[in-house]
Amino acid sequence: MGSPAGNWFPWLSAQLIESGIPNYVPTFPSPQNHSLRSWLDAFDQQCPPIDQQTILIGHSLGAVLCMRILEKLPHPVKATALISPPLGEIGIPEIDTLNSSFLDHPFNWSAIRANAGELSYFMGDDDQYVPQEQLLTIARELEVQPMVIPGAGHLNSETGYTRFPELLAELRRITT
Repeated sequence: MGSPAGNWFPWLSAQLIESGIPNYVPTFPSPQNHSLRSWLDAFDQQCPPIDQQTILIGHSLGAVLCMRILEKLPHPVKATALISPPLGEIGIPEIDTLNSSFLDHPFNWSAIRANAGELSYFMGDDDQYVPQEQLLTIARELEVQPMVIPGAGHLNSETGYTRFPELLAELRRITT
């Protein structure tokens, strides 16, 4: 499971701070009290209110959380970066059970598109967790061209992703 200290999150946060961009990396309940509601509550408690200058970044289930947030917003954000989100069961019972409340109802794709602002979508061509068809279906539904990174797997530390220069370059492009 991801945490604020895992994967490329600390590296990206430090890079953004160095560039003068404040950012928040919330801690979500996992695996105890793991649910969409508990994650939304944690997000609300640890992050400032979302406005039209907000950039949402989510990896894996965090990307699904971003999509669920975007469905409900009354206004668009500046930008959204989604990285390796699942769309349904991935065939790992323990994870499928944990993810069920996030994925138990259809997405409102038009609301997500309308509220995402400038949308970036990253995926590996060999994700060891999320089936390629799920990743590509999300890209189609969001009408976004995925940035496919060869050999990057789930874009996590297991596959060597403790830095994410492609995402940083995209964020710098968006913020300049």
